[in-house]
Amino acid sequence: MLNAAITILMTILALTGSESLWMTLFTAGAVLMAHLSLRMCYKTEQPVVDTFHAFFFLGLACIATPWLLCLIPFFLCYLGLVMRNITWRSFWAGFLGLALPYAVITGICVFLDNYVYFDSVRYAFTVKPMLLVIATSAYPFTYLLTYFYSLSVWQIVTWVAFTIAGIYGVHHFFRIRYKYKIRERLLTNIEVYDSIALWLLLLVFPQHYSSVIGGLAVSISPLLYKRSTTWKVS
Repeated sequence: MLNAAITILMTILALTGSESLWMTLFTAGAVLMAHLSLRMCYKTEQPVVDTFHAFFFLGLACIATPWLLCLIPFFLCYLGLVMRNITWRSFWAGFLGLALPYAVITGICVFLDNYVYFDSVRYAFTVKPMLLVIATSAYPFTYLLTYFYSLSVWQIVTWVAFTIAGIYGVHHFFRIRYKYKIRERLLTNIEVYDSIALWLLLLVFPQHYSSVIGGLAVSISPLLYKRSTTWKVS
């Protein structure tokens, strides 16, 4: 119950600065279900179905923000290196799960003869990383101001709050991780490294704030929950 309450509060905080509420909620829900499905793969004799579900929900999240495809290597590392539970069958199940949302939306676009979605995908990959623009500009200070002006006050406040919460949660996990059970210690790596990856993605591409912040919220929440449950111990 406490974990669910923290997740809901973090998601509500993410919604306060979002310009697209449905996109933030959609991404948060998809990333949350992907994490839960990935956890189900741990020490499962037949992880094919759970792997399919994990990558299917990740594919749904990528529909909103194609740059979330950067989480695919992390998911494969979790399955292969952390859980040691990847086979050729589960690999192809994950591939099919990831491809299914794109196959469905492609069919819908062809049926409606409307390809606006693919224009948005093309635009997402043509946008230059904001930090790269600042670093290579002759007037970096001007672009730095543009970087901050591209975010609203609430977005900056939310981002700073998530940054502090994330650093606090990750630091706490690495400080007392030896006290966790082996299963929980291994599976918590999912939220730890996904939080870092999504935070860096938001840092480099603030243009995708509305779709990335939801995934960041549900990734940080379990870390705060673990901190609250071990308050007396730490």
